[in-house]
This record gives sequence, C-alpha cells and structure tokens, in this order.
Amino acid sequence: MDAELHRKLRAIAPEVTGKIRGALEDAINEALSFWIMKSEDELDIKRSAHTVWNLNYHFVFVPKYRKKILEGRVKERLGELIAEQCENHRLEIISMEIMPDHVHLFISAPPRYAPSEIMKLIKGYTARELFREFPELKKSSGGNSGLRVTMWPPTEKLAQKP
Repeated sequence: MDAELHRKLRAIAPEVTGKIRGALEDAINEALSFWIMKSEDELDIKRSAHTVWNLNYHFVFVPKYRKKILEGRVKERLGELIAEQCENHRLEIISMEIMPDHVHLFISAPPRYAPSEIMKLIKGYTARELFREFPELKKSSGGNSGLRVTMWPPTEKLAQKP
C-alpha cells in the first residue's frame, strides 16, 4: 500500500469507527427498548416460585398403523380428553388439530415436564379412555390377535423413521 493511501486511511479511521459504533449503539438501544416495552404477557413468559419460562412443544402422533380412526365422535372425544389431561397437569394448549390419521398438538408446558413425560401422560390416558368408551377401536388395532392392544405406537419408534 502506498504511503499516501495509508495516511488517508489513518486520518478517516476514527470517523468511520465512530459511525460504526454509533450505528451499533442505535441498533442495540432499539432492540432493548423493544423488549423492555413489551409486557410479560406479550412475550408469553410464565413464572412459578423459582423459574421463568416459555417452553413450547409441537407434537405429532399417529394411531397404530396410521389407521384413519380419528373421525366423528372419536375425534371429538379425543380432543376433550387431551384438553382435560392438559388442564389437569397445567399444560396450555396453543393449537390442536386432529386429522383422521394423526394429531398435531402445540402446547406450552412448565420445565418440570420432559417432552417424553408429556406424551406419556396424554397418550396413555387417551388410549385407555378411548378403548373403554369405543371398544370397536380394539378390533381395528388388532385386539383379537392375542397381542397387547395399543392405540398409539411407541414415540421413539416414530422419531427413528426417516
């Protein structure tokens, strides 16, 4: 680099760094004021005695063999059972969609529940109740084969499928 160009760059360096520093400070202040001005309700932050959290989970689960059995009264009752179980364990349903062969459940949960525990609570309870109220579901799940009848396949097997 020739000496003249080097001298010019050194002369304008403080001005350029000052502008960059000013722009960064403005951006940081704007971001901070955005978050400070938002209330906890708008940020959906929840509190308990020793924690502050905003944990949301999106679960997708299917009936065994992905059979299209979640229709009509079964669909309605499944929605009621999921809502009941979530209310019992203080889980907040953000969104729930029940399709004939799968369920989308988007919930907010406190940090004391692992995602696997949430699914165990929901899937175990709903399967027992649906089999009790709709015995015909056992037949569609292979109830006469002598094998253990299940409504929902194990979650870890679903996670392994490509």
